[in-house]
Amino acid sequence: MFEARRPVPAPEPWIDVRVPGPRGSSSAEAEVTRALTGLLERADALLRDLATLAPGPELARLVADLAPAEASEAMLLEAVAACERIAAWAASRQAVAVNELRRRREAQRRGGFVGDEVAARLGTTRAAGEARVARAAALERVPVVWDALDAGAVDARKADVLCDELLALPSL
Repeated sequence: MFEARRPVPAPEPWIDVRVPGPRGSSSAEAEVTRALTGLLERADALLRDLATLAPGPELARLVADLAPAEASEAMLLEAVAACERIAAWAASRQAVAVNELRRRREAQRRGGFVGDEVAARLGTTRAAGEARVARAAALERVPVVWDALDAGAVDARKADVLCDELLALPSL
């Protein structure tokens, strides 16, 4: 009824299917774990930098170096927001240059043509050139708005509206 069990032959010495040590202890697994951990830490740092860096050359470089096809959706969204902060900062820097040009032209008694010069150089309309000059002059009169624009807290259009409204208030 019961047949005798035949002993299972031992595997050939070259077929060792056993993995020494506890699971996950191989150096290859540890190396992969370290690499993945490092990759995740770098991704977290990039996401944090995109969200928190002040606008300027460092943030612009970070956005320029971002590979959109390899970025997460969260990174892409933060890159969009970073670009807005950079654009606001650039508008602030532009206002510095426009104000300096305006001052120099006024000293030369050619101040009435700054908007035309700006428009010609930017390849835009005279009205757009004059708007750049008006923005720069208004920002000079409302430094708190200029600081917000420079920090990327407001965009150029919001800065225009804030300046228009604040400058329309009666002086206290």
